[in-house]
Amino acid sequence: MSKRDDFTAERTRLVSPVPVEGGPLGGNLGFRGRGKGRNEGAGLSALITVSLLVFSGGGTSALEIEPLCSLRLLGGGHSFAGQSGSFTGNASLLLAPAMRVNERWSLLPIVASSYQGTKQASELAGAGTLFQEEMDHKGKFLAVYSRPGSPWLIKPSLGYRVQLLKETKDESWTKGLFDNHTLGLGIEVEWARRESFSARFAYDYAYSFFPNHASLESQAPGGYAREFAGAGVLDSHSNMGSVSAAWDLGRGAEAETSLRLTQRLFPDQHLVTPAGLLSADTREDFRTSWKGGVRLPLIPTGDWRVSTSLEASAENLASNQGSYDARRVRHLPGFHDYRQLSAAGGLRIFHGEERRPLVFDLSASWSWRRYPHRPVQDPLGAYPGASLRQTTWLLGASLSYPVARRVSLLFDARLLRAESNQDYQALYRYDYSAANYLVGFSYDY
Repeated sequence: MSKRDDFTAERTRLVSPVPVEGGPLGGNLGFRGRGKGRNEGAGLSALITVSLLVFSGGGTSALEIEPLCSLRLLGGGHSFAGQSGSFTGNASLLLAPAMRVNERWSLLPIVASSYQGTKQASELAGAGTLFQEEMDHKGKFLAVYSRPGSPWLIKPSLGYRVQLLKETKDESWTKGLFDNHTLGLGIEVEWARRESFSARFAYDYAYSFFPNHASLESQAPGGYAREFAGAGVLDSHSNMGSVSAAWDLGRGAEAETSLRLTQRLFPDQHLVTPAGLLSADTREDFRTSWKGGVRLPLIPTGDWRVSTSLEASAENLASNQGSYDARRVRHLPGFHDYRQLSAAGGLRIFHGEERRPLVFDLSASWSWRRYPHRPVQDPLGAYPGASLRQTTWLLGASLSYPVARRVSLLFDARLLRAESNQDYQALYRYDYSAANYLVGFSYDY
C-alpha cells in the first residue's frame, strides 16, 4: 500500500466541514464527504475530502499541489405544476487545487459555480417562491492544521457566495429581487483519538444581504407582507454552533450524528404589531436542528457491489416575527415558526472495475413540516381555523456510465411532490409538483 492509500485509510475523517447554512457553500456535506442535495453537492463534498486526503504524511517541507476539477453538464426536459417547459438543463463546475504547505498545514481554495435551468420553489421570505432559473457562485478558502501524532485538527475557513435568482424568463441576471450575497467565516476543531471515532466542534458566522430588495409589500395584495416592507429587511447576521460525531460500527458500517444551534438576526426587519404597524424591535430567529444517519457496508456480489444509507433529521424554528393580513385586518403572531421531521434513504449499485465503475443510484426522501401558528386559508383567503401543514416527497434515480478516462455519461431523473392543507396560494407556493429528466456528461480530474 502506498503512503497515499495508507494515509487515506487511517484518516478518512480528515475533512468533514460543517458549512454555514445558506452561507458560502451552503447545505450539508453529509457522510464524510458523501454529501447529497443539489447536483454539485456530492461532487463538492467528495473533492473536499479527497483533495486533502491525497497528501500522505510524507514529512516534506516543499509545497505540493494536487489540482482537482469536476464538471457536470446536463440537458433535457422538465415540468412544474403540470406544465411542461422547453428544453433546459443544469451545469456545475468545481475547482479545488489542494495544497500541502508542510507536515502541519494543508490549504484548499475552492471555486464552485452552478446553473439551474429547471423551475424550483425556494424559501427565502417565509414560504415557497417560484424561480425560473438560478445561478450560484461560491468561493471558499479552507485550511487544515494538524501536528504529527496529535489527535486534534483545526480547520478555519472563509467563504463568499453569490446567488442569482430569476422569477421570470425575461428578468435580467443580477437584477432579481431575491439576488443575495453571503460572507461566511468559521472554525472547526476535530478530535480523532481513535481511528473508529471522531468528534467535531464548530462555530460559523454568516452575513447575508439582498442588494436589489426594496419591498415585497408592493407585490402583495392589501399589504399582506407588512414585515417585509422596505430595503434591507431580508439582510441578516447568523451565528451557528454545532457538535457532531462519527464512528465506525464494524464490518464497514458507519454512523454520524450532529446537533446545530443557529441564531439569525435581521437588524432592519422590524416586528409587526397587532395594529399592523412596525415596532422598534427587530426580528430574531432561533433554529435547532438534529441529524443522524447510518451508511451500511458495501456488499459484494460478484462484479456487483451494493451500498445503502439511511438518514433522519428534526428541526425547530422559533421566531419573534409575525405577519399582518391587512385585507382581513388580522395579526398573525408566530407566523414563521415551524416544526419539521425528515427521513431519507439511498441505494447505490456499482458494477465493473473499482477505479471506473458503472454507478446506479436510487434515492427517496420525505419531510413533514407544521406551522403551529400559521392558520390555513380557504380559496377566498378566509381563515377556517386549522394550522398549516406541508408534506414533501422526492424520488430520484441516476446512472453514471464511464465512456473514457475521467469522462462519464450521466442520466438523471427527479420527481418532487409537495402537498399541504392550504387552499389560498396567491402569495406563497405550498402545493406543487416537479419532474426533471436530464442527460449529459461529467468530467473529473
